[in-house]
Amino acid sequence: MTRLLATALLWGVICGQTTLAWDSLPVTTLVEPSDLTLPATPSRPSWRITITEDRTFPEGAWPEDYFVLRIYRVATNATADIEFPFESTYGYFELDLVDLTNDRIEELVLITGRGRGTSVRGELLRVFAIRAKQLKPLLEVPVSGYFGSGCRWWYLHEYPFEHRKDRPALERGLLLRLDHDAAADCVPFGSPSLIPSTNVMEYGYDPNGDQMESLDHRRTMGEPSNPPSQPAPKKGRG
Repeated sequence: MTRLLATALLWGVICGQTTLAWDSLPVTTLVEPSDLTLPATPSRPSWRITITEDRTFPEGAWPEDYFVLRIYRVATNATADIEFPFESTYGYFELDLVDLTNDRIEELVLITGRGRGTSVRGELLRVFAIRAKQLKPLLEVPVSGYFGSGCRWWYLHEYPFEHRKDRPALERGLLLRLDHDAAADCVPFGSPSLIPSTNVMEYGYDPNGDQMESLDHRRTMGEPSNPPSQPAPKKGRG
């Protein structure tokens, strides 16, 4: 059965004498071939989103690695407005639908794997915005890899709400927190220098550059309040 994880939050923030209410879109997560319908919002029509296995994989390739993401408008539902093939080794992937641009239209956060073999698989996180009938890339960042045989590093991801000093309302951001297997357990074959040096990475949408930008950690309202998040990615992928 398709695993869908969704959270919907209602936020109220008091700024001096002004109260800002935020009725967020839910975060939805897909980790296997799926067929999902999202209800319409004031900013977009109802969408049907499907992920299917791609039967047009190259000769000699692993068939379980190839997928096609399609997005349909439910009102027409005849042909897909967007068709996006992607590859992820061993068939493991994760797709989050989450509004990161504060326009009540979900972005796609896609985590895919590359590399096959013992302790070679790494994962890449990409963020796409849906623009007309195209996906526009907003961000690409590695989120897992190995620093020795059986010794893995990875970033856990979540979508906290923040009140940024240059924005009038609460917005979701993308927060990545580093974790890894114990380096001492990987001696003498591990190379801890391959573990990323950045423990926390935070990104927010920049409407001027139309991309996700790296944020510093200065905030006008203290540390971000994190909504209930989806379970951490499985450690053993790859």
